[in-house]
Amino acid sequence: MEGVIVSFANDTIAPEVNSEESVRFLDSAEAVLLRRCLYYFINQVVLAASLVTNTLNIVTFIKAGLSESMSCLFLGLSISDFLHCALVFIERTLGVVEIYSNQQSIVNLLTLGFFFVRQSQIWHVASTLLTVSAAIQKCACVTFPLTFRFFFTRRRVVIVVLVIFASVFISYIPIFVVDTVRPYFSTRFNRTRLIITRRYPKLYRESADYYLFANYVCLPFIAVSLDIVCVIIMTWKLREAARTRQDMTAGQSQVRDISRKVPAASRNSKSKKICAGEGRQNLETNEPSVHNLSNNSGHNKNCSTVGDTVKAHSDEPNDNTECAETNKSNKNVLNERELRVLGSVNLVCGIFICGTAPYCVLTACALFLDAFDHRGRDFTLYFILKSAQEVVYFGSTGVNIFVYYAYNTKFKKAFNRIFASLLPRAFSSI
Repeated sequence: MEGVIVSFANDTIAPEVNSEESVRFLDSAEAVLLRRCLYYFINQVVLAASLVTNTLNIVTFIKAGLSESMSCLFLGLSISDFLHCALVFIERTLGVVEIYSNQQSIVNLLTLGFFFVRQSQIWHVASTLLTVSAAIQKCACVTFPLTFRFFFTRRRVVIVVLVIFASVFISYIPIFVVDTVRPYFSTRFNRTRLIITRRYPKLYRESADYYLFANYVCLPFIAVSLDIVCVIIMTWKLREAARTRQDMTAGQSQVRDISRKVPAASRNSKSKKICAGEGRQNLETNEPSVHNLSNNSGHNKNCSTVGDTVKAHSDEPNDNTECAETNKSNKNVLNERELRVLGSVNLVCGIFICGTAPYCVLTACALFLDAFDHRGRDFTLYFILKSAQEVVYFGSTGVNIFVYYAYNTKFKKAFNRIFASLLPRAFSSI
């Protein structure tokens, strides 16, 4: 353990390996500086920005109200992203204090940071599951609208979010119960310090291997694969809906153009013929006069409005049938609100894919290349690429606010109200 701690202090994040077996790729002062800048500086800036945006997401969703199911799911996603970024931010801050501060605390802050890293893994897994849940939900709604269009209610989505949070937290309990605190003598600082170590090392190794393989190998690959399939389906449905709306708009404009071309004289003559035909029909039926008198007002209304009816249907005798078929087909056409929700879920899933796919590639290389690992020969290159991938991932958790603002009308109004109330206060304080 001492060798690992000294190595963390000297090389930031790289464990110590035997010198005769170590042929480090890019082992230079520039490589170490680049790694530290990515891990402790650039990542910290991106994490701070993500914390701010996710805080705004949480406040805005609460202010806007949670009347829609997708708003509840996006709120849960914002909470999990916020907690994940906050815990990682604390771990990186403790590492900076431990390495660069002259005042060494009695507790080794690097090992304390490991505790926060394990806590952050809970919310990382929860964010992944919530994103996949949103993708599957909207994909099912647009693929099988008659079955799932009204299936995912607000109450059911809230239950799904709570079940995901509870199940992930319960599954990580074995990881938390193996930690303990013990003293050790640091030869580097020539003093006794406290470290957080494992109470049951064998149990921890077995459980840690399982959790790492399940949550950092299987889950990202499965989540990215499902999200890619759902994004393809949702993109195809969005394009299909756009074409349908264009066809409907073109048909309506064509009907308006035809109605404008109908001469006024023909409309008047047709209206007179229709009114005369209705009068002859009433005389031929020999109905009681009281009934005829009661129907006179209706006949007059028909005569006054029949011109408009002829105006819309004079040149299209089968318009009633076509309108009925259009109304019937419109039941499966997504309205504007549903299209906006579908577009927001599509973009959120696309952002998740962009942030997680590099990690999947990096993990695959580490699995099949023995030298390319955190304990292998090329661990310097591995940590540089891993730190760059973390910049992309943490940045992807912070840009969802732009999707919510562009596609969620309630979110946009609440966000504008919040800033409209905050800006006057800020200027007045200045």
